[in-house]
This record gives sequence, structure tokens and C-alpha cells, in this order.
Amino acid sequence: MCALIRTGSVVVTEISGKVGGQSYSRNGGGAYVRNISKPLNGQTSSQVAVRGSLASLSRSWATLTAAQQQAWITFGSLQIKTNRIGHKSPQSGFNAYIEFNQVLANAGVASISIPPSTVTINALTALSITAVHAGATTITYATTPVPANQALLIQTTGNLSAGKSFVKNRFRTIHYVAASAASPYVATAAQNAKWGAPTLGSKIFVRAYMVDIVGGYKSQALIASAIVS
Repeated sequence: MCALIRTGSVVVTEISGKVGGQSYSRNGGGAYVRNISKPLNGQTSSQVAVRGSLASLSRSWATLTAAQQQAWITFGSLQIKTNRIGHKSPQSGFNAYIEFNQVLANAGVASISIPPSTVTINALTALSITAVHAGATTITYATTPVPANQALLIQTTGNLSAGKSFVKNRFRTIHYVAASAASPYVATAAQNAKWGAPTLGSKIFVRAYMVDIVGGYKSQALIASAIVS
């Protein structure tokens, strides 16, 4: 992986990525650099499933007709993405195909061969989490119930220190709440299966999106947290 470097008139103003044996990034406290340690190749069931899904979608891209691939290329050119250092650029057709179909795959929905039409998603207006030391984790949300043709994507963190606030890379998906399901969602089983039971004094975060299960669009996310008492 190469580093992304933004320069001013005569100096480097932003670096993100790897250079040599060091990694440059940014968190809530500002820019930082750290030495790179080679991670182990994770083999959890969820990691294996994600890799398998991405590999399957990559292969299926090659089976699309030229017209279908061109439709995704045109669609991707309208999906402006912002990278780690704030540079905006259009998305490739391949990446757009993978991104939208991965959302559908995660929700248990069949892949689509042509780009989705623009849809209106009922965005979340409220989100909260209550984590009890006994192990009962409950997530409340609005809009409720989940609208038709949508699902609520629930992502959480494990037990973190109470002072933790920057958790962007800590979220993992634990559940998709189906259409018509009303708040609250009792996340105890899914949370404990993913992270273990809540521990007294720790902090747990939840991030949620509304997902269009027809085309793969996602709403803006809301984030909430709770101290386990």
C-alpha cells in the first residue's frame, strides 16, 4: 500500500498510508506516525466470510455483459468519494459494483447486475444503547418500525476503556434488523457472541445505518455509546 501525500506550496501538509517501515494517519488527537508491525492473517469466521463474499463478487463482475459493466462505470463516475486526506474523485465501475453488492450480500439479499436507481432512504433520527453488567444490551432507534424495503444495519464495538472516544475502525457488524421490526432491538445475544459480555466500567459504542435492500444505498450513520454499569 502506498501513502497518500498532500502538499502545500513548499511543504507536505498531509500524509496518509505507509512509507518504508512507518504508517502515517490521523485520529481525534491529530496526525501521528507509528512503526508498522505485520499483523497476523485473521481467520475468524466473519473475516473468512467477508473475504469469500468479496472474491465471489470480483468473479461475478467478469460475468457481466459489456453493457452492464459500462452502466456501472457510468454510475461510478457519479459516486464522488473522499479519500483519507480529503481528495475527492469518482468511483470506478468495478468498485461501485463491489460496494453496493457487498451491502446487499451482508443483508442476505441477492446481488444486482445493473446499478440501482436513486432512492429516498428514511434516515435514522435517534439512536441509543444501554449496556447492563448482567449482559443485557438493548439498542433503541427511530425511525421505527424499520420501513419497507429497508433494513437497519447495527455495528458495535467490544468493551473499551471509559475514556475512549475515537473508535472509527473498531466497529463490526452484529445484525441487520429487518423491515417492519420495531424499536428496541435486544442485542444481547449478538453482542455477546461477537465481543463477549459487557464488563463493568467499560464503554460500548453502536453505529447504525438504514440500508436500502433493493439497491444497496446506505443512509448517514448515527453513533451512540454507553458506560456499562
